[in-house]
Amino acid sequence: MSEPYQTPSGISYEKEALKSYVEKAGAKDPITSEPFRSFDDCVPNTALKNSIKLLLKKNPAMIDFYEASCDWREVVFAE
Repeated sequence: MSEPYQTPSGISYEKEALKSYVEKAGAKDPITSEPFRSFDDCVPNTALKNSIKLLLKKNPAMIDFYEASCDWREVVFAE
């Protein structure tokens, strides 16, 4: 996850995946279906982003795995 964004319900998703989901399914949390007004109600999760950076800094062997797992287009949300 390179750009974690958090919905008003508190769950974080990759920014572009969440944005794509909201465009297709409407402004609701992909897991809880809790509605919100628009994508603008979602905020960057800087704590999670910093935690990921720290994890990769302390475990450089994970970088290849991390980069391979960041393709949000492979994520499928139930609608």
